[in-house]
Amino acid sequence: MEQALLLRLALDDARASLSDSEALWVAESLRPDGPRSEAPTLVIVPIVRVDAGGHTVEPLPMDLTEATRVWGVCLDTLEFDEGVLEGARLERIYCPTAMLTFDAEPLPRWRVRMVAPGISARDLQDRAPFGLVAGPDLCPLALAE
Repeated sequence: MEQALLLRLALDDARASLSDSEALWVAESLRPDGPRSEAPTLVIVPIVRVDAGGHTVEPLPMDLTEATRVWGVCLDTLEFDEGVLEGARLERIYCPTAMLTFDAEPLPRWRVRMVAPGISARDLQDRAPFGLVAGPDLCPLALAE
């Protein structure tokens, strides 16, 4: 899957989820010309690994710690870590094979929401050392050119 399309999906979803589209901040490494709000509500950062508790390896930069929502974009293969990571707590992940959301309630867990063509939720579940759930709302990760 082309990286630009994956990032565009994340940005489109982010803008649709915000009441104030100016409250978005995107890491420069993902998009050099991306939005960089002074007081973001939603932050999109690059990631490579996540744990069962919804955390990634890297903490947020100090000036972004007030952001209430953090999404991750993995431009390569997402790694699942069976340990406990100390980085930012993620709400959502976009990667070439899937889109996942983290449900904090009633039980903390990752939910597979979308999968790329040729990939099943079971494929992702088999790779993770912790439980990933999928339900009837699972849909294709469709990226239009």
